[in-house]
Amino acid sequence: MKAKHYLLLRFPICLLVVLFSISFVHCVGIGLSPSEVVLPNVLRGGYAEKEFSLSNPAFEEMAFTVEIDGQEDWFSFEPYSSGYLPARSTLDFKIIARPPSYVPVGNYTATLKFYATTSSSLSMEGAGSKVIAGVAIPINITLSDLQILSYISKEASIPLSEECYPIKIYVDVENDGNIRVNPNFIITIFDSSKNKVKEVNYTAEEILPTVSKRLTVDVSYEIPGEYRCIPQGKYNVTVDSYLNGEKINSFNRTLEILERGSITIRGNITNLSHSVNTTTDQLTKISTNFTNIGEMEVGAKLKAELYLDGTLSDVVEGDIVRIAPHETGELTAYFKPKQAGTYNITAWAVFEGKTTDKINSSIIVAEKPLPILEISIFIIVLIVIISVIVWWKRRQNY
Repeated sequence: MKAKHYLLLRFPICLLVVLFSISFVHCVGIGLSPSEVVLPNVLRGGYAEKEFSLSNPAFEEMAFTVEIDGQEDWFSFEPYSSGYLPARSTLDFKIIARPPSYVPVGNYTATLKFYATTSSSLSMEGAGSKVIAGVAIPINITLSDLQILSYISKEASIPLSEECYPIKIYVDVENDGNIRVNPNFIITIFDSSKNKVKEVNYTAEEILPTVSKRLTVDVSYEIPGEYRCIPQGKYNVTVDSYLNGEKINSFNRTLEILERGSITIRGNITNLSHSVNTTTDQLTKISTNFTNIGEMEVGAKLKAELYLDGTLSDVVEGDIVRIAPHETGELTAYFKPKQAGTYNITAWAVFEGKTTDKINSSIIVAEKPLPILEISIFIIVLIVIISVIVWWKRRQNY
């Protein structure tokens, strides 16, 4: 009988222990794409790379480590092989293969391994609750002595440009061979009448095998022999891609050249700050945040018009503030109202001959309160003076 009760007592105690232990288990997941590494036709002493995307689906930070099992000396990682990945985020990285030149031709295998732990798992490591998630991906690499010269020109794009400013042309390319390449481009600009305006011959820097990248071609804005800028308007552009003299691809694109400063000089203001209430004859600050969204440093200042009962009461402007590209700075101006009432404020920023959109606000101005302390002191002093005079006169009469 006692043994039976003992067994019944042990069951809930064991159940509590199990539940208590489960409460300290934290699940860690890894999202990894693609699921395998295949590197065919890699030259001995050559180069190959593969891009990966590592994702953390958890709601807490994840510590990760990447390593190679097999042929460890052949591989490296960019940007790094270990670190921390914030919650609900993704990291792109590369595995790079550089097999030595003395290795025999053939097929080789290795394993790419990922390990991850969450912050909470690490904090409870001493309690035996550390949980590690791991993913193993097979690597298959084929070494060859056959040189393959192959190159793909995928896409060409031309953003808006402006008069007397370099024209940028982007070309997306891939070296899908196993030796280094130097692609060449001939870029020709035609006007609306199909007359040739300009032709540029550009040779790209060396591109490693298996590498995809975006090339940027800067085209001068001058018309050859005329010493003037290509004028505003729309133009047709052909981008012809060559490799070792052989034409690989051709793209037809449109170039639009805008008025000077339309792209490089741009900015906006987002809000207007000031006291909700003020008084007459009180210096009052008005401010706004100016964001330089262009490509050049600008000098900006705040201007504002103040209206009382629909009538322009005052125009104020602040000092010029220099603001770098993609930075935000505060612009300020001050006014001193002469009359009480509700003032409507219309404000804008002036920069490099341009203006932002106008923003509006209002401020209530009350009459300046009487200086009670000063008046009180004056009355007291006046009473004292009168008292002294009365006392003096009475003394003279006696």
